[in-house]
Amino acid sequence: MENQELVKYQTLTGQEVQLTPAIVRKYLVNGEGKVTDQEIMMFMALCKYQNLNPFLREAYLIKYGSEKATMVTGKETFLKRAVKNPRYKGHETGISEDGKKAWAKIYIEGYQVPISIEVDFDEYAGKKGDGSLNKMWREKGKTMLKKVALVQALREAFPEDFGGMYSPEEINHIRELPENTINMPVDDKPPITPPQSKSEKKPEAPEVGTETIVTGIEKVTMKTGLKDGKAWTKYTIHADKEYSTFSETIATDAKKAAEAGLSAAIEYKNTPYGDKVYANIVSLKVIEPEIERIPGEEG
Repeated sequence: MENQELVKYQTLTGQEVQLTPAIVRKYLVNGEGKVTDQEIMMFMALCKYQNLNPFLREAYLIKYGSEKATMVTGKETFLKRAVKNPRYKGHETGISEDGKKAWAKIYIEGYQVPISIEVDFDEYAGKKGDGSLNKMWREKGKTMLKKVALVQALREAFPEDFGGMYSPEEINHIRELPENTINMPVDDKPPITPPQSKSEKKPEAPEVGTETIVTGIEKVTMKTGLKDGKAWTKYTIHADKEYSTFSETIATDAKKAAEAGLSAAIEYKNTPYGDKVYANIVSLKVIEPEIERIPGEEG
């Protein structure tokens, strides 16, 4: 694996990044734990998808013992990316006098009210193994809680920009860490049909294997998580409806189509999951615009 998987991409500022499992293991892992091949590949995929430069500490892996690895990014990365979004019009943060609740508001162009988030100290305070607060939360608890509120509000306001990105302050099992440190949420489950009892009515999925021409892909968002000890990444293509895929290749093509304003031919299969039906993509092909040629012109 070490010499097979090369990931190459450009950051939002035009820097070229090249990652291999060997580079990640040697330079981009914190903690004494041994990261798995799967954790490294998830980290590389997320850095590429979100155009993060881990060499500038925009993202890195944390692993302690046999605990699952955690991918983390810093508040500064959230703010730098927010400023680049033309819809971002500033933010406010605040905290209660007792330091137990913090809030953040994100102002977005075209919104009558800001996106608001409130967080509670007890939910996020980082603790040691003995249950006591770690140094940062003990000495700078108000600052840490305000950071939690801010990054959560930014992620709520701009999910396409911050999908899969989490700050160290949000993850209370992280120990003493430097400040520039993306956790994979474990609560979300991929859209795979679960076992159902006979009494449960399965959602109808009338269109199976349907092909459609999508005239405009608005954006591509991403969720990551763990199921039965295995990491997964689910991409959602937002167009005339929402399409799902676990393929990074399909998601990358859809993202390029969205950025270029191109149409795409999508073949998908409706998959019931719980009380919902997901349109899971089987294949996606970007439709390139035809070039009008002058009669008699060759080539």
